This record gives sequence, structure tokens and C-alpha cells, in this order.
Amino acid sequence: MAILSVAVLFALGGVLAYAPAIVAAGFVAGKRRPETRFATYLVALATATIGATALLFGLYYRSYYAEWHGPALSVEWTYQLVFTVAAAVYHFCVLGIRLFLPIGFPALLAVSLWYGARAR
Repeated sequence: MAILSVAVLFALGGVLAYAPAIVAAGFVAGKRRPETRFATYLVALATATIGATALLFGLYYRSYYAEWHGPALSVEWTYQLVFTVAAAVYHFCVLGIRLFLPIGFPALLAVSLWYGARAR
């Protein structure tokens, strides 16, 4: 069951990041050369996917520690929320990004090539 949970977390991160990344990359790349569009899509999709997945991981991490946090919407609670999510994002960046490699990296390259080669 743990593998399924991790797979769902990573899939949701990718789904949430896809549309904003494509729009941002399309805006930045414009009608430039194909290799420039490829690089733009690669960076935008990688950054957005890692960011969205890390944020989801941070919210899940925070839900675990919520039992020991202060009263909701207090100053203490705000500090605890911010630093718990920040620590979780750091943990994800250090330990979780490597889980993208088996499937995510080839998919990232394929989608970036596809969008990079398309004429606007």
C-alpha cells in the first residue's frame, strides 16, 4: 500500500504542475528555435513538477504533525505550519527527487521534445 500512496502523490504532483508549466513555458519560449523551446519546456516542467510534488508532500507531512501543533490560526500555529512544510520540502528535495528517475525523467524528456519540436 505504501508504494501506491507514493505513486499517487507523484502522479498528483505531475497533474497539478502540467498546465501551469506548459502555459509558462509557451509564454517564455514563444517562436524561438526548437532547441530553445525544448530547454524552456524541460526547465518549466521539471521545476513545476518538483515544486508541486514537494508541496503536496509538505502538506501530507504537516497533517502528520498537526496533532502536536498549537491552536489553529494562531501565531504559534503559523510558525509551525511554515517551518514544518519548509522542512518537508527540503526532505523531499534531498530524498524524494530520485524517485522521479525511473519513469519521470524519460517522460519529461519525451514531453519536452514533443512540445519543443511543435511550431506555435
